[in-house]
Amino acid sequence: MVFAVGLDRGVAARVRDSVIGPVLLVVAGVALVLAAFKTDRSLSGGPQTWHGLIHGLAFLLLVLSLLLSFLFLWWRLRRDPLWRGYDLYTIITAVLYVVLFFLSASQWAFYLFLAVVLVWVEVMAIRLRSVAEGSREQQSSRVE
Repeated sequence: MVFAVGLDRGVAARVRDSVIGPVLLVVAGVALVLAAFKTDRSLSGGPQTWHGLIHGLAFLLLVLSLLLSFLFLWWRLRRDPLWRGYDLYTIITAVLYVVLFFLSASQWAFYLFLAVVLVWVEVMAIRLRSVAEGSREQQSSRVE
């Protein structure tokens, strides 16, 4: 969730709707926290506990909000010259996300699905740090 706020501050915003991507990333973070509720042993037949219901709904919210955040962030990144190339990486990640999600019935595809998302977060965080350090250097050179 903090990462989403950092992306919102680190990527130039030119249109009012550009906040949607980071907001959806915050929603994905909240859904990830809610997905920590224990799951039910069996989803087939019989009533579910409220723990299992929250876990299942959080998973659906996570999958949908994360995919939409990729799309909105791609739209925003393509307009910022500091993030050139990361827009293409984000849309490729979104495409892989959809393909691997539908293949995730097999265990290897599910782990690859997770890896694609986690690598995207790491790559974007490293770039965000670089952009923030460059911004600090520019501000300190103005003061001097």
